Amino acid sequence: MINFYCDESIRENGGFIVGAYVYSECDLTPIIRAAIRGEGFDPVATEYKSSAKMAGNEQNIRLRAAVGAVVFEHCKCGFVVIPTDRRDSLGSEIFKALAITVESCRISGRFNVFFDNELTVDRELMRIHADRFVCHLGQDSVECAGVQAADYCAHLMGTMLLEEMGLFRKSVAVDEDSGYPAGLAIEIGFELWARLRHSFFLGHKSDQHDQENDLIESASFEMIGFGLHLSELCPRKLLEAAQRRFGKVYLGCIH
Repeated sequence: MINFYCDESIRENGGFIVGAYVYSECDLTPIIRAAIRGEGFDPVATEYKSSAKMAGNEQNIRLRAAVGAVVFEHCKCGFVVIPTDRRDSLGSEIFKALAITVESCRISGRFNVFFDNELTVDRELMRIHADRFVCHLGQDSVECAGVQAADYCAHLMGTMLLEEMGLFRKSVAVDEDSGYPAGLAIEIGFELWARLRHSFFLGHKSDQHDQENDLIESASFEMIGFGLHLSELCPRKLLEAAQRRFGKVYLGCIH
């Protein structure tokens, strides 16, 4: 069976929560554990947590890189955005969003869905979709390490959306092998987007009628309705910010 792993990033200062659902055709738990072990840590005693302090903490930085490498190699990811005051609806909104993604991206099969232990899902919703989705609630992210991949993705998306809303600013130096001049400082939102953009669930190209005359549009794809679902619970300002930041994803060269 195909697996989905679900977790969230709560951003009180932005008034929103990003729920992530990470798709993999393999069991991510042994893969993430092996990646953590490869960094010299015990995966039973140590896990990646996006809430952990990164600045100056080599262990946490290495754990983040290990989980990020697994996402890049093995996963596709999708997201739902809801306001923080509707946190009780998050698990159900994630489940509805991933069910839409499965249909819009034409993914066949039956699915395991692993939810972090703080997420709840409406039982009637699970019953309606029981023929295709087997829901596993109350998952501990140490025992079900695939949830750590969803934590990683949700956190990156939450940071990008905060930046879009003008609530967070930070510049980082590009990696030495990035293709950009050494020491160049870029906005963190761009750096995070570059990490994840090839892992998003995406739909058709955003402007089919003018692809030949516009190289950017010809390499841009729709995300809303495929890998991004904006809950009807969201206020207009939040919807507009998410649409601006994630509505289209460019997959062409960025160097």
